Amino acid sequence: MRIIIILFLFFLNLNSKDFSYTYPSTRANSMGTAFSSIADDVFSMFYNPAGLTQVKDWESGASINSKLSDRKSF
Repeated sequence: MRIIIILFLFFLNLNSKDFSYTYPSTRANSMGTAFSSIADDVFSMFYNPAGLTQVKDWESGASINSKLSDRKSF
């Protein structure tokens, strides 16, 4: 019985993630976060830091995420 419990605990996988996690870039969200290969804007430091070499000029970005507000889908 002890071996079964040890094996169960060995293969037990516990994960936790915020159910409403949003990424900083709306462009990446619209692509289903499959964005790391074409990351060429200011938010590329979040997805693929090597993509910062593709930024040609000065850029700035802003992202607002209010986790305290009610979520509504329309």
